[in-house]
Amino acid sequence: MSIDYKNLSSMQLDAIRELGNIGAGHAATTLSNMINQTIMISVTKVALVSLREIKQLLGEHNQAIAISLNVQGDFIGSILLCLELKNACSLIDIISNKNIGDTINISDIEENRLKEAGSVLAASYLNAIGDFANLKFIITQPSLLKDTVGNILENKYLELERRAKFSFCIETDFIESSNKIKGYFLLIPELKSLELI
Repeated sequence: MSIDYKNLSSMQLDAIRELGNIGAGHAATTLSNMINQTIMISVTKVALVSLREIKQLLGEHNQAIAISLNVQGDFIGSILLCLELKNACSLIDIISNKNIGDTINISDIEENRLKEAGSVLAASYLNAIGDFANLKFIITQPSLLKDTVGNILENKYLELERRAKFSFCIETDFIESSNKIKGYFLLIPELKSLELI
């Protein structure tokens, strides 16, 4: 079976978006409990794009932080939660109960908090897919990448180019009070897993 990612039907994209919304709801609940305050997560856009298109979509020269995890089990691939550096700092402020703008330089402790948040989000999205499609997953420990979007994706995708060609790009807003932080959740399946989904 071959995937024509440019011609996915609106029904197929709506199904992916709905899975994203379910996963976002689970992640919001877990993160809210973790930081003892309410945080909402909404999915604003879902697209299936080529690996090379992602750099253009996210802005390849923007400074960013990405939380990277690998997935094994019924689904094989990688997950990347990518945020512009200023948005990553704002997310740290929220999950650390600070005022937005307090974090300028990210410490090792704050990197660990970001990795924990990334793991929660990744697990929530995958659990939504797993419950829907009756699939089981194992997620590796997260790593943190800090560089321009272009360099992060080039370094990451050198590992993936032979096994994966496309990514689900789920544009996500983290909302706390009047603060809104944009991030990109990239679900990168190997080809057989893409066909399975």
